Amino acid sequence: MLRQRLWAFIRGWRQELRARVSKYLVTRQVVKVLALTHAAELAVTPRNEWALVRSRQIEEIRAVRDGQVFDIVDRRSWAYPYLPEALHRLNQPVLKNTPYNLRRFSETPIPRRAMNLVKNAVLSFRWQIKPTKEFQDDVDPEREQRIRILTETLKRPNNTGESFRDLLEQMLEDFLLNGAACAEHRMTPFAPRPVKLWAVDSSTVRIFLDWTESTPDRPRYAQMTGLKGERGIVTFLSEELMYIRDNIRTATPFGLGRLEVCFNSVNSFLGVQDMSGRAGSDQVHKTWLWWEQTMNPAHINIIRRHIMNELEGQAKVSLVAGAKAPQVVDITPVKPEDLLIDWQKFLIQIIATGFDLSPQALGLDDHPNRATAQVMSDQDWRSAVVPVATRFQESFTNQLVHKVLGWKDLEFEFVGLEDPDMLTRTIIHQRWYAMGAITPNEIRKSNNMTPLPGPWGKLTAPQMQMAIMLMQAKIAATMGGGGGSGGMGSGASTSLWKPPTSGGGAGSTVGAGGGGLQGSAMEFQAEDIANMDPQEIQLYQELGILPDTMTLQQQMQQQNPNIFEELSQELQDFFEAQKQLREADEVEPAPITQDEEDAQLQKFYEDQHQETLAEKTINRRGVFGPSVNEQVSKNPERGKYPRSGGRFIDPNQDRVTDSVQRNKKIRPHYRPGKNNKYQ
Repeated sequence: MLRQRLWAFIRGWRQELRARVSKYLVTRQVVKVLALTHAAELAVTPRNEWALVRSRQIEEIRAVRDGQVFDIVDRRSWAYPYLPEALHRLNQPVLKNTPYNLRRFSETPIPRRAMNLVKNAVLSFRWQIKPTKEFQDDVDPEREQRIRILTETLKRPNNTGESFRDLLEQMLEDFLLNGAACAEHRMTPFAPRPVKLWAVDSSTVRIFLDWTESTPDRPRYAQMTGLKGERGIVTFLSEELMYIRDNIRTATPFGLGRLEVCFNSVNSFLGVQDMSGRAGSDQVHKTWLWWEQTMNPAHINIIRRHIMNELEGQAKVSLVAGAKAPQVVDITPVKPEDLLIDWQKFLIQIIATGFDLSPQALGLDDHPNRATAQVMSDQDWRSAVVPVATRFQESFTNQLVHKVLGWKDLEFEFVGLEDPDMLTRTIIHQRWYAMGAITPNEIRKSNNMTPLPGPWGKLTAPQMQMAIMLMQAKIAATMGGGGGSGGMGSGASTSLWKPPTSGGGAGSTVGAGGGGLQGSAMEFQAEDIANMDPQEIQLYQELGILPDTMTLQQQMQQQNPNIFEELSQELQDFFEAQKQLREADEVEPAPITQDEEDAQLQKFYEDQHQETLAEKTINRRGVFGPSVNEQVSKNPERGKYPRSGGRFIDPNQDRVTDSVQRNKKIRPHYRPGKNNKYQ
């Protein structure tokens, strides 16, 4: 036995030594190849970019030595090679050329109707945080705790009073308008609320084209704040900003919004609508009065006053002498053809097509039949609403839950996304249940409902019919098949249960001799339950005659407070076993431990954005040209609120000591107000 253990130890030691030597040799060979590659890369790199390139090369070699060889593997192809801005792609974030008119277009009726149809449909969904498919059947109190934490976090994403609906509505607005939705997320040191979210205007976000997955220390996004100098840009790493795109393409890093697709059509529609509005509101009278000779102005005023009085309903007798009878000239008024109604309808159809909607959804009601309208409604749902909801559902799951929080066993889900028509889903479930293809618990699960208590929810329709017939036969044998007349009995009884019946008449379907339980006037008292055995109680509970065990105990105690002292040991064990089963089925979330709070605090410290070497190089070299960067050549001293002002210092050069600070008072760019709580 000792020899076998010794031999197993020697064999394991040899395998570990062989693995270490193999890893050392492979690592050394990879480092040699990387050294040659890095030297060739530095040879063609400008001198002012050596610090940036060299830092990336050091990170690659460090990753290889740490055993993370996959981190140095990156694409060789060039992303967006034919983009005009790619000529200056080294360190300049690219701005999407979005027309400003898009914001104004979205405030007009037809585009607003199209956007609201999609946006309000997504906002009307109920959402939930649930385990992924691999962990749905796994009961874990710690996972239940994280589900509740993330649910409460999303209900209150920040401290500005916004709800998750407010946050999602802002993101959906930009998604449909600009083709991109942005949200900034920041880690907090508070474990019950680990992250905060804020919506960001996607039209102000630029993208660095030189970012790749092997350069995570480089910024990927940059927001334009509208300020001058280096405070005009706020850079974000890839994991610091949630960026959701629509109509993703390989030719551009930006998405394509649905209103952008309809830009020309909306522009044409607004132009023809303005023309039609002016033509329809500036209608003239259809007749003119024409005199060949010059008329006396007094006569003309009398005729004008007479016409106005006639139109206003205050006609008075007017006398005119010396004026000739005028010639009536008919003027053709504005006709419906002049308003270009058909052309406007065609433009609305194009706008609806751009939003993946039917024309009827935008108000073009040409009286279609009901079947056609229902088909178009379903098509609008599946082509316009479901893709948008699915995109946001996947983005929240991958970018927030999995990437930021690291909870890969959870996912964000919209409830009821598969079918919007409740009536259609109900009819399908009824047919499946009648065929024996589905159980009531499966139907309730598809509608996000809890399972039914007892075994009845696990039976199909044929199985339930057989079980009912069997239970009815057992009850008939137990009760002796006595006859009974209908009726509910007196309403003042204090019994635990009264058999449901609809009135008088002979007994119903169970038992021999024409009488049965449903037609009887039998009542269960607490003493009756105390004399039953557990099998009989379970039988009545499965038939719905008695309530569940917890409710039954409460009702028995209300009738007789000392009833449990009179129960047999068998019934006491039965009630105790039922209580333990009920407590075992309830998954209570685990409490937040000190280790979890410390881990969240560590995530908060690691999430704090530090200016990387790439950002320093970009800021020193100048991103937006010398005309802008010469105005302010130093970094701002950013505090908790960087927009509030502050002096400018360079951490590498301007180091102010305490003595200098005492002797020289530095005047800030702003004058703090009285009792300013942000100072």
